[in-house]
Amino acid sequence: FALIFYLLAAAFTWRMFTAEHISWRDVILAGVFHLLTVLSHPEGAIHAASLGIFLFAIRGRSKSGMSKAVLVGLVVLLGTTPWLDNVLTTHGFEPFSSVMGVRENPLIGLWYMLVPGIGGEQGISLFTVFAIFGAFILLWHKQPLILLWYFLPLLIDPRSADGFSVIPLAMLAGVGLNEILDHLFSSGASSWISAIDQSRVLKAVLGYVLLLG
Repeated sequence: FALIFYLLAAAFTWRMFTAEHISWRDVILAGVFHLLTVLSHPEGAIHAASLGIFLFAIRGRSKSGMSKAVLVGLVVLLGTTPWLDNVLTTHGFEPFSSVMGVRENPLIGLWYMLVPGIGGEQGISLFTVFAIFGAFILLWHKQPLILLWYFLPLLIDPRSADGFSVIPLAMLAGVGLNEILDHLFSSGASSWISAIDQSRVLKAVLGYVLLLG
């Protein structure tokens, strides 16, 4: 359930920071879903915290955004206090130290960024190809938010990044597939060859995929 809670936390946190006026519903739900992400697994706490900080840095750097972030933090703090008290009383810091102790070097995350294959895929799947197209399209249009989100879990904790990075990866794949279909059916291209020939982005992505493959 951690992935579902993480997705919902991202959605409501984004809505919370982008709304012109404070919506108590969005603030509470953002806090609740961040809390549930934390409670689902110790690794979820790392990714939930980094997600909140990331979205705050992107869209929440204002007096209103700071107030909303503090309220979400209070919800998480109040919700996790009984759980933390029970875990620390029963097991001490061992569960947390074991999780932190097996974290991989962040440089491995950089390798995962450059070589697609999230989720333990062998080679490059069609899903990953669409995601690469989507990443190039967003960079071309100077809209790197989703791509930065994809990088975030890989930098924070590469070992557990597969699950948490798959959400922005799926969004990138959707962007890529939409661009390909739009290009094929609206530009008058009669074949894949002519479609690639008409687009610098498609050429760049195809070259990257062939290099990795």
